Amino acid sequence: PAAKQLMAKAKKGKPAQPKGGAVPPGGSGGAPPDAFARCLRPGADLGGLALELVPAQPGFIITVPLFDVDECAAVVAAADSFGWASATAADRAPKKGTAYLDRDRVDFQCEPFSAELWLRLLPHLPSVGARVPVGLHADGRYNRGGAPTCRVYRYTAGHQFGSHVDMSSRGPGPGEETEFTLLVYLCSQGELPPGPTRPDAKPLVGGDTVFWASARTELCRASPVAGLALLHAHGRRCLMHESEEVRRGVKYVLRVDVLYGPGPGG
Repeated sequence: PAAKQLMAKAKKGKPAQPKGGAVPPGGSGGAPPDAFARCLRPGADLGGLALELVPAQPGFIITVPLFDVDECAAVVAAADSFGWASATAADRAPKKGTAYLDRDRVDFQCEPFSAELWLRLLPHLPSVGARVPVGLHADGRYNRGGAPTCRVYRYTAGHQFGSHVDMSSRGPGPGEETEFTLLVYLCSQGELPPGPTRPDAKPLVGGDTVFWASARTELCRASPVAGLALLHAHGRRCLMHESEEVRRGVKYVLRVDVLYGPGPGG
């Protein structure tokens, strides 16, 4: 299945809070926007249905196909064309209350890419009380009238992101705040990354996204499937979750946050 729910044995230890080194677009780990402009086919309709991973809480954790395999390959190729920014020493040796983080990343801003992504995502976005989706946002950096900052993460063997919560960010308009994290997997569990690969490349093993009902009880998990989007509530509604260690191969994932604002009459 594209995504699965599994109950697991208890894990020991207190989950930690996130800490990550931000990389400004255009700096180390930044990519020119035109590299991504033709990655997504305008108007593509994948015909996928959204799947609730926690049926008892509709609109809380959702998966839905957003990219096809060729589009995933194009995004990976665009990101691989530029220098990846590695995690900092502080990320890999976190202080108390912060999460262990080791991965590479590329940041980019591209209006055609973001516009097409938004058109595909919007029909699947739930309302949050009286609040409605108004656009894409990324980690607090949002250009009014411009494209949001997107990120591509690369996890190689040994990389992981420990248990953490995603904090919300304010938007540029009155009452605007992010409500969801959007992750789009660009490769599949048990397979090589899409597109050309090195002769010594290995299929992906590990790297599931795991959500915790409590410090010791797993609620659900999503395994990487190329093109599958994972949308989960964040900020005050966020569950502790982690990106499990990649044991073999490479995991690529796109990240951007979803901005909400007051609905009509709000």
